Amino acid sequence: MKCTIRIMAHDPTELSRLIGAALAAIEEGETSGPLIDCYGARVGGYTLEKDHQDLVVEYLRSQDNAQMHLHEIAMATGLGTYEVLSALTLLELKGQVKQFSGKRFAVRQ
Repeated sequence: MKCTIRIMAHDPTELSRLIGAALAAIEEGETSGPLIDCYGARVGGYTLEKDHQDLVVEYLRSQDNAQMHLHEIAMATGLGTYEVLSALTLLELKGQVKQFSGKRFAVRQ
């Protein structure tokens, strides 16, 4: 997954503390939130985003190993067909998904 963190800090120590706070929150399962400095002022925020490969694998796993067509995956994930095909190609190269005839895909067991 990709994490975007926006922070405004003049002190490197404060910056380090705020990055640590964001990472700790993400480890706890938070997906977004504000970053507050030691004076209580909001100095930025963080957002955790799933990339295309994560969305595709998550969807395929939720389908109980069924072979899903490229267009079904695109509609279910909200991604474009070209984005899904790109993600599936990379996932195939990594050995995480398998392609079947008719542009159908499933997670490798």
